[in-house]
Amino acid sequence: MDPGAALAQLRRAVGGLDSIAAHPARDWSGELIDVLEHIAALDEWISRGGFLPGDWRTAARPGR
Repeated sequence: MDPGAALAQLRRAVGGLDSIAAHPARDWSGELIDVLEHIAALDEWISRGGFLPGDWRTAARPGR
C-alpha cells in the first residue's frame, strides 16, 4: 500500500464532499464510500506498523 497515494485520494474525495450543500439532491454515496474505504485502508496500514503518509510525517516534525 502507498499511504501517500491513499491520503491524496482521501483528500480528493473529501474535497468533493464540499459540494453537498450546493447539490443536495445528488447521490453522494459513491464519494462517501470512497472516503470510508481510504480511512479504513490507512487505519489498517498504520495499525499493522506501516509508516505514515509523507505529509503527516513532515507536519509532525516542526513542533518537535
